[in-house]
Amino acid sequence: MVLLFLAVGPQVEPQPLRRSWRWAVGALVYTAAIYLTLPIAPRVWYWLLPRLGEHVSLLIGLAGLAVVAGLAVRCRAVGTRNRSGALVLLGVTAFAYALLLAFFYVGPAPAKKVHLLEYGALAHMALNAVRVTPRGGRGAVLAGTFVLLAGAVDEGIQAVLPMRFFGVQDIIGNWLGSALGALAWLAVSANSPWRRGGPAPG
Repeated sequence: MVLLFLAVGPQVEPQPLRRSWRWAVGALVYTAAIYLTLPIAPRVWYWLLPRLGEHVSLLIGLAGLAVVAGLAVRCRAVGTRNRSGALVLLGVTAFAYALLLAFFYVGPAPAKKVHLLEYGALAHMALNAVRVTPRGGRGAVLAGTFVLLAGAVDEGIQAVLPMRFFGVQDIIGNWLGSALGALAWLAVSANSPWRRGGPAPG
């Protein structure tokens, strides 16, 4: 979080590292919300899981695919030159999401699969907050460092909370979710550096 705060401070370069105050603040608020809800999340899931029955994994999977489908609709806005590449990248994202649900999360509680969506959204916010160049650049490094730290701190906090448990696999799940979010961002974001014609100005 400190790294992102430094990024959104005053810049003197022609191409500032910060792209959007709104997305930067959104990423910080969203991360704080994740941390603040950690103590109550077990109670929510204990109430919710019996009502969802055996369909928790299916519902989480469908939720992720619904997000991808929504992003695919947005591909109409990327222009004809970028549309096919964006759809292919979204297809790769959806396939990777399905594989992770099927194989990476075999054994852990079904609720843990939400980590992929949770941190995918955070990666989207962080990447929109900074300026990313076609080669990645400092913006990509900063956004990546932020989401990696956020995912690790998430689990570190759980190590000292009642009814929560530290898990290395959960950290990896947070990071994998961030990677999926980054792929989706590259596909459809107006700020994506891979777009022919360049990212949106600002």
